Amino acid sequence: MKGEIIMGYGYDDNVMPNGRLLNRDGLDKAFPDNPVRVDHVSMHGAVLNTLARSPKSP
Repeated sequence: MKGEIIMGYGYDDNVMPNGRLLNRDGLDKAFPDNPVRVDHVSMHGAVLNTLARSPKSP
């Protein structure tokens, strides 16, 4: 639903197809209306889109 936070887990940059990494711009393009957070498999990092970095996010 528009505006709801999307959270994912298991991102592993070592196994991304064609060496393509997740980044804020890609998440913004794919999910322009939702805050998105994808946690790295190591739990030592995450990729967030612009809406997830906004102080207005839940």
